Amino acid sequence: MTRRSVNRRRVLRWYPAAWRERYGNELVDLLSDTYADNPLPTRAWIGIVMAGVNERGREAALIGRVSRREDRIRAGALIVLAAWALFIVAGSGFAKYSEHWSAVTPLSDRTVPSIAIVVLQVATFVGVALCGVAALVSWPSFSRLAQHVGARRVFRLVRPAIVAGAISIAATAIIVEVSHHMSSFQRSVAPGPYRAVFLAWAGLLVVCLAVIVVTIGRVVLRIQYSEHQLRVLSVAALTTSAAMSVIFVSLVVWWVSIAQHASWFFTSGVVGAPGALTPVPMVGCGILMLAGLATAAWGSHHVVAFVNDTRSNL
Repeated sequence: MTRRSVNRRRVLRWYPAAWRERYGNELVDLLSDTYADNPLPTRAWIGIVMAGVNERGREAALIGRVSRREDRIRAGALIVLAAWALFIVAGSGFAKYSEHWSAVTPLSDRTVPSIAIVVLQVATFVGVALCGVAALVSWPSFSRLAQHVGARRVFRLVRPAIVAGAISIAATAIIVEVSHHMSSFQRSVAPGPYRAVFLAWAGLLVVCLAVIVVTIGRVVLRIQYSEHQLRVLSVAALTTSAAMSVIFVSLVVWWVSIAQHASWFFTSGVVGAPGALTPVPMVGCGILMLAGLATAAWGSHHVVAFVNDTRSNL
């Protein structure tokens, strides 16, 4: 096999395994007949990648018409999980940004934002708990998968998530340790390097979270669920979507209240100083949450279709 043939076979990685087994050789032969020993044009690469991603989306029941109810609830749960990941990123940024809001807000004006923060925290706890419920429900099916294909093969499947989790924990431990040994004066003297390190750490956590979510998706696509498990997953997905809506509304209520009564928090943090209404961090958190809500609505549509089918069969 020539080096060019090996490179062309690499494009098959964009396609799901079942598609590669059925059509992989035909695609490689077509590329060889069309381009001979010449490199693939950029346009051909882009077309192949887009087609491969499209096939993976169809296999995961994320796009196209889906006939099996199990595929629909599985796809819906994965989409809601991706939406929840966006909320984790946005919520973590908001928690860091808003941690000292009460110190510069008049006591008489803290009631509404305090309630909003408490509601947001409760809804976040509900979302985390529902993710735990989904994991517990999926565990028996995951165990059967391990017994069927072997522990070593399953470990290779989940290894990216394990590595990503270990990296995120190690990076967080380093950041915490460094922060504990730095005073506020030291951070103010060199805000640029400190901010750069913090942003690099945040970016690393986002990448690790994405790897974990993708790995979970790969696992979920390979396990089989019972009817009872699907019902629990459907309820968990819909309730998580509702919790995300509550989180977003709570964030907006807090934002509006602080903008009205302590807008200086969004700028200098000095009481009485000129304030702002649309700080960049809050706008970024809001956009991420809106994207998460749109994604959750898409996933919930898959789940509702399953619930309707279930009711019609009763």
